[in-house]
Amino acid sequence: MSFNNILISYCEDMGDLIYSVPISSMKSFRQHGTVNCFSHSLLVSYLSYLLAFKFDLDYISAGRGALMHDMFLYDTKKDFSKMPKHLVTHAKVALFNAKENYVLNKKEENIIESHMWPLSDILPNTKEAVIVNLMDKLSMIIECLGLYRYVTKRIGGSDFKSKVYAKIFNV
Repeated sequence: MSFNNILISYCEDMGDLIYSVPISSMKSFRQHGTVNCFSHSLLVSYLSYLLAFKFDLDYISAGRGALMHDMFLYDTKKDFSKMPKHLVTHAKVALFNAKENYVLNKKEENIIESHMWPLSDILPNTKEAVIVNLMDKLSMIIECLGLYRYVTKRIGGSDFKSKVYAKIFNV
């Protein structure tokens, strides 16, 4: 399957989540550098979906879990004194918020609650959770180095997010 076909499949599989109010509200919170929480989660989700698809794993759960992995819904940049605690606790907050808004399977729950391993004591217990954990770290590095636009252009064309939105709505 070509990258364009995988992008179409991703959009079909994730569209309901991407445009839901709780996920969309993540645009209000800055994540790494100038990248907001929504954009970070979208990149983690798409990369995780691609790898899980490539390795014949549950790519739907990988993509969904990755979209929700940082759904903590508060601004960490306003009070830097809370940052060390946030690194350890935000996965639990994200899991709580995800469960409040969506029906999750066990893989998705583990993806969300274990994505901060090894900083947290919750281990990824599926291959999908390991993939999301690694793609989260890779995405954070990409974002902190200021390479988000470069990488998303390479994987999704000239404007990755617009392309995702256009495919979801058949524009």
